[in-house]
Amino acid sequence: MSQLDSTPIAPPPPSSAGARDWLAVWMKAFTQPNEQTFVDITENPAATAKTAYIWAFIAGTISGVIQAVSAALMSATGGVSVFRQIPGMEEYFPQTARGAANAVGALVGGLCAAPFAGVLFVVFFAISVAIVQWVA
Repeated sequence: MSQLDSTPIAPPPPSSAGARDWLAVWMKAFTQPNEQTFVDITENPAATAKTAYIWAFIAGTISGVIQAVSAALMSATGGVSVFRQIPGMEEYFPQTARGAANAVGALVGGLCAAPFAGVLFVVFFAISVAIVQWVA
């Protein structure tokens, strides 16, 4: 055996900007908002565009799930509107069908659409970053 075969391979050092360490990066950015903090975050080898896109996708998908649950609750309760509480305004709003079937349909449809919300979030995130960089 050669000496290369017996050399142990060291594991890579833990990174603070990996796809799973978003909370640590977020906490550092909000609790220590200074120039050196952001230099440390951006110079980390794990801080890549891929990581940003993954985080944006996760945020968009979570947003889609929250919207699906909200839509299901609104469908189950018939919706709540400030204007419906004004006397005489009922005639201007259509009567919504209430029921568990509508709530379940809204929830299932919203949960199935949540990953598409994540993809759209990434697309618009990339476009907005490109516009900001172009203007800068």
